[in-house]
Amino acid sequence: MIFDIQNIIGTKRVVYGVFLDDKAVYIGQTKNDVLTRIAQHLSKEETIIKYVRKHKIKKLRVEILYAYKNNHKDLKKLLDTKETEFMKKYKSMGYELINISKIKKL
Repeated sequence: MIFDIQNIIGTKRVVYGVFLDDKAVYIGQTKNDVLTRIAQHLSKEETIIKYVRKHKIKKLRVEILYAYKNNHKDLKKLLDTKETEFMKKYKSMGYELINISKIKKL
């Protein structure tokens, strides 16, 4: 993983991207600590790990794409909207989206 840890520690309420070295990306969101969420992705046999193993990925990069600093009564809706915007943006840039369950929304 390549990221500036100081900019991510304790960061909550974000949309993030896990960029893989072959122009593939996983766009996700969390209301909780983003490092905890990334650790969950990497510790379970889920989408990212399956993709990394299948394609023999050697590098990945985690990037905060959007951060909302405060609580918001419709935070889930706000993050859902931003997540969809970023998925469309990176898809239009030629990235392969590996969010299997969320691609149907686009």
